[in-house]
Amino acid sequence: MSGLEVIIEADGFTVSYGRGKTVQEFRGEGLDGGECLHGFTDRHGITSTSVNLFVSEELIFATSISLPVRTPDIAEAVKFQLGLITPFREDEVLYSYSAQRAGELYKTTIFAARAGLLANSIEEIIAAGFQVRGLYPESQRYVTNKLGKEKWALVMPGKFTKVFVFSGTVLEDRMLCHPDLSFAKTAELCGTESLYHTARPAASRFQPSSDLLSASPVLKDFNMLPASYRRPDYTRMAIIALLAVNLFALIFVTGYKLRQIDGVISETEAEIARLAPVMMEVSELRREIKKNKDFLAGVQGLEANTDLISFLTRLTEELPETSYLDQLQLNGKEKVVVIQGYTDNVGELTEKLQVLGETRLKSTSRRKNRTYFQVEIGLP
Repeated sequence: MSGLEVIIEADGFTVSYGRGKTVQEFRGEGLDGGECLHGFTDRHGITSTSVNLFVSEELIFATSISLPVRTPDIAEAVKFQLGLITPFREDEVLYSYSAQRAGELYKTTIFAARAGLLANSIEEIIAAGFQVRGLYPESQRYVTNKLGKEKWALVMPGKFTKVFVFSGTVLEDRMLCHPDLSFAKTAELCGTESLYHTARPAASRFQPSSDLLSASPVLKDFNMLPASYRRPDYTRMAIIALLAVNLFALIFVTGYKLRQIDGVISETEAEIARLAPVMMEVSELRREIKKNKDFLAGVQGLEANTDLISFLTRLTEELPETSYLDQLQLNGKEKVVVIQGYTDNVGELTEKLQVLGETRLKSTSRRKNRTYFQVEIGLP
């Protein structure tokens, strides 16, 4: 439940504790707000020193203006127009505003009050040792999360009857109405039958506003308390400091991890560079092994009566002096030998090799002033 609440009125104060469970009124001229609050807490044995202040709606001037969505600084725009849209001079007013986007405009609702009485009351209460948490229009005392996002309205009679229309906790409209407005007319005007009344007429369908006091006020909009009176939000400061420490720790740990990863990457790259020549040698060796295996497979595939040594000897004898071998492949299944190399006279080469078996020129090419050949020789 909420703690101390003080409603500042033209002729005194209404002090309550526990959301209206304990209430006392102080009426008279020249009352000291701090003394009234001290008398209330002493009388009822209340130890709390934290207090929310509310300004009677009779002291409030409220209006709304529309600002373009491209307004660079809404706070400056409101301050600039304050002297034009309120009956107070800029240097003698306490105010707050809330801007809600509506299409291409910001609907900006402004609550303002003359500073004199309010500033004196604030100073008296602070001087008495109390901590002022905020200064709000009295209607905000009834804004809670009790109704969720439901549309509802609050009727506050007085010199002028004021009707506040809310969507959840957001103020949508504020109207001055006829004092004898019926429930049906009010529901039609506000677009809802969820209507609360601070001075509910007997046998009416209005709900008592005291029902709203069963929950704590939200107090997120229209805080009119000047910055000079606001106490530091140590919880918020502690949270920001904790977030900063955590962020610094995260950056430090991330940097350390990145440095470790960078070191591992450097070591890996160095090891790869060291092993690259070895891997190339291994690859070359594998190619040689495969070549030898293929050669042996070809030899094993030849029939037993094939005299390979004799064939190679004769090939060496018959090969023209201007011809050179680069590669020799055996195909045991097809009983052929494929030789590759280069020569000065392809015709002479194929003619001389006919003595070894059926010789067939498969291909030739010219590179670097040499004629390269591929010749297939059938084995007997």
